[in-house]
Amino acid sequence: MLKPHKLRSPLRRADAIPPAETHDAIATVATLSAAADLDPVDLALAPMIADAQTSVPALLTPAQTAELLGVGVKTLERWRSTGDGPRFVKLSPGTVRYRAVDLNQFVAQRIKANTLP
Repeated sequence: MLKPHKLRSPLRRADAIPPAETHDAIATVATLSAAADLDPVDLALAPMIADAQTSVPALLTPAQTAELLGVGVKTLERWRSTGDGPRFVKLSPGTVRYRAVDLNQFVAQRIKANTLP
């Protein structure tokens, strides 16, 4: 779980960012840049959060990701080594995170209408 005291700025509600269908990413960044309380990191993450249209954190731990996908953490580790799972961010040698947009894309690519390959 994210600890508020470890964040650069307080958590923002997902509905504080305009929906992607009413604003494109450039307009979203332009709108948000007018707000004086946002730092450059928040501005860089704004389009990704707007595209994800979700209230989950921008970067998820493997445990959070496993819970969302309904798989085990070991399964995510195996997928990372074989390249079968969702795209991930390697922040340091021992720190892996997942972006919400990559999880949405991973799930969307696996939607099937029948059992044929």
